Amino acid sequence: MTSLRVSWLKAAEISSGRVFRKVDRWGHPGKRALCDKAVALIVKRLAAAAGLDAERYGGHSLRAGLATAAAIDLSRRA
Repeated sequence: MTSLRVSWLKAAEISSGRVFRKVDRWGHPGKRALCDKAVALIVKRLAAAAGLDAERYGGHSLRAGLATAAAIDLSRRA
């Protein structure tokens, strides 16, 4: 995951601020962050594409998943 994050940050020329940025139709990352509704729609679309019930997922799913993964990681380090 770290190399993917580093690759995205370099490609999008992000040194600070939001990680999720708008991308134009030619694939160029913008300077402005995605709004919360856009993130929720993307999560729902990808959940449906994965065969999941899109109604059960949204932008908060990313935060909840990150919190769970962080807690598991911390428990393994202890």
